[in-house]
Amino acid sequence: MLHFFFLLRIVTFLFAVFTSGVDNVVEVDVNYWENGVKNQQVDVLLHKEDKRVFVDAVHDAKKMDEDKLIRTKPSLTINIMSKEGDYKGYELWITSDGKSYMESLDAADGGMFKLSKSSVKELTEFLETKGKADVIQNDVEFEE
Repeated sequence: MLHFFFLLRIVTFLFAVFTSGVDNVVEVDVNYWENGVKNQQVDVLLHKEDKRVFVDAVHDAKKMDEDKLIRTKPSLTINIMSKEGDYKGYELWITSDGKSYMESLDAADGGMFKLSKSSVKELTEFLETKGKADVIQNDVEFEE
């Protein structure tokens, strides 16, 4: 029964945030990690195309079977704010080999997700234009 409740909450959130896609998102706050340290400056993305990169990445991510923790420091921390005022936080690991991951920071929706190849490509291109975040060389290191 508890699993059903959490599944229902996830479905409700996804419906609310992604039914109209990026049009239901007010802003995306991006905090870059450099040399394993979270930068204190936050970029607030308000332009539709910038927001779309992150909203699509979250929407297209696939939940991993096992919730392994990643030892490697992330590339980004993002917060997506919907028009309803809900914030959802995520950490993203963008790797040079195309295997990239996302962790939901919300306890109810938590878990590790694998990002789609198209999302990795768009995120990498976005990061290259900003020049602020680390793209992780090769793959991430998982805890055992």
